[in-house]
Amino acid sequence: MLCAIKQLKAGKRNGSLGLVSDHFINACDELSIHVTMLFSALLMHGLVPDDMVSGTLRPICKGKNVNVTDSRNYRAIALSLIFGKVFDLIFFA
Repeated sequence: MLCAIKQLKAGKRNGSLGLVSDHFINACDELSIHVTMLFSALLMHGLVPDDMVSGTLRPICKGKNVNVTDSRNYRAIALSLIFGKVFDLIFFA
């Protein structure tokens, strides 16, 4: 768990909960124990709260010298939850 948390990039914002990856990176080692227990409970019960699987789409302008009033000049990025990123690093990395 600690290895997964250390792989997070600093300064990355959470989609909706207001967390930043720095909260996990700079937290005490006990946080990893509680997050591990949370993930274990989620896997054991087969339930995940809706807030943990949601993401936020943010529009990003494709260039500097483009017409910002034209929606075709934007692309979307998805901001996922920090919990989801840690979960992915543990089980799918």
